[in-house]
Amino acid sequence: MDSRQTILLVVIGVILLIAAKMIYDGFNRKKKILQRIKRSYGRLPDNDYSAGRYSDNGIAYYYKNREKTTPVIDDITWNDLDMETIYMILNNTGSGVGEEYLYALLHTPCMDDEKLKERDRIATYFDQHEDERVKVQYELNRLGKLRTSSVGQYLAGVRSMRPHQPVIHIACLAALIVIIMGCILNPAAWLSFIFIIAVVNMVVYFHRKASISSYFVVFSYLSRMNQAALNIADLKCTGIAEYSKTLKACAKPLSSISRYSWLFVSGTDFSADLLAIILDYIKMLTHFDMILFDYLAYRLFKYGKELDQIMEIIGEIDCDIAIASYRRYMAEGQKTPVCRPVLHTGEKGFIKAENIYHPMIVNPVTNTISEARSVLLTGSNASGKSTFLKTIAINAILAQTICTCLADSYESCFFRVYSSMALKDDIQSSESYYIVEIKSLKRIIDAASDRDGDYAHVPVLCFIDEVLRGTNTIERIAASSRILEAISKMNALCFAATHDIELTAILERDFSNYHFQEEVSDDNVTFDYILYPGRATSRNAIKLLGIIGFNKDIIEEATRAARDFEDTGSWAVLTNTGRQV
Repeated sequence: MDSRQTILLVVIGVILLIAAKMIYDGFNRKKKILQRIKRSYGRLPDNDYSAGRYSDNGIAYYYKNREKTTPVIDDITWNDLDMETIYMILNNTGSGVGEEYLYALLHTPCMDDEKLKERDRIATYFDQHEDERVKVQYELNRLGKLRTSSVGQYLAGVRSMRPHQPVIHIACLAALIVIIMGCILNPAAWLSFIFIIAVVNMVVYFHRKASISSYFVVFSYLSRMNQAALNIADLKCTGIAEYSKTLKACAKPLSSISRYSWLFVSGTDFSADLLAIILDYIKMLTHFDMILFDYLAYRLFKYGKELDQIMEIIGEIDCDIAIASYRRYMAEGQKTPVCRPVLHTGEKGFIKAENIYHPMIVNPVTNTISEARSVLLTGSNASGKSTFLKTIAINAILAQTICTCLADSYESCFFRVYSSMALKDDIQSSESYYIVEIKSLKRIIDAASDRDGDYAHVPVLCFIDEVLRGTNTIERIAASSRILEAISKMNALCFAATHDIELTAILERDFSNYHFQEEVSDDNVTFDYILYPGRATSRNAIKLLGIIGFNKDIIEEATRAARDFEDTGSWAVLTNTGRQV
């Protein structure tokens, strides 16, 4: 065996070792992804929500910039109900497409019962067919999530692209070919031109690359998204057969992106391999990646609607699997009831919920309610009024988004959901708490009194906690009673919580009264968090002062003052000693 054969065998051996290592790494990578998929299903997701993830350029971008065709959950309601946390609990998606779609989905309650039933069908199917679900999840996890960008922003970038005519790049390549051919025929005459054309081509290359390099990452992700669409379609999953056909039809004309996007990965950093670095220099001289960029940019721009549809379908499938995972987590992990809501179309608002509970409370107390009238909640501090309002509100949103409610049963009409609960003054605009509050209430009244919008016939479901707490007692009761009465007479179902017992009598013609109560012992107050019919008959604010450790004299004087006011209807003036006169 001569030296050349030895070298050839060594080269072949190295190639085989590299190929074996690549196969082994690929196998390990797939194994880890599959283990993570099976481990995370039916459990709380563990995602990174570092600073900026919810910014307008992050997860929220797709929702903020998509066309709004149905009423949305506005920012006030979203913040009141802590829907960001609800989103985190639900976000067991595998891809950036899925998590952005889920964020938008929770903001836009569906008004179409058939669409919700289809969402429920897919979620149920994947829960019952583990093998097919895992295969689909594998493709979604290979697509992956984005840390600093948004898939929606990528799609917007594609729509904004205006493909260039690559004439100058074709000219640079043609000039290089001519000079190379000249050098072959007459080296002495043409060799000096090689250096000149190399410099010219590199200058032109870097000038163009500076203006389009940001799109290279876009190509890379959209390429993976398109490939994921093709792979999911090829799985021939019977539960999503129609979606698979659409994915294949949309992805097919964009398959060239998947084939060529690897050319836009740079190899000029120190971590790159030698082949990638050599490829970079070839690209600088020949401009073939710039020529190809214009071709792919044209195809992306031409098939922008297909890309949008791919994102919609992949996002929906990913979200449906996350819904199935959440249902499994609540039913088996938390041992709490989960049901599919029954929703009706109609202009008269109503809710029937049996053993309903808040999704973020461990070992929750459940409550049952059936109402077609607005509801006024009373009860002492910390008795559960605000939590109950949020319980109904969150479940109403989940019913119309993920077709899932946390209850034994839930039935209602479709709603537009608004709240006015966790408000605070706005320092930047110099608005007091009261101004912020009345603006918040005004938006609810405007929605409930709307007669011209596309969804004006859909009742408003609104939640108000301590209406007009930002002003004095007399004006608060006078104004809040009229505001609540006005809302109840509109196309709305209102749930309001208050400490003003007077409202229960004033509004008893239009509102059903419910209350929460407590049991007070010498040094403790205990709550059962159970909803009772009727108005509250007890108060505990002063008693709580004593339990916390306030001076006994303060407690006794406050108790006496409250009792005297109830008897006389007026407050006594305090002397310098603190006694009433």
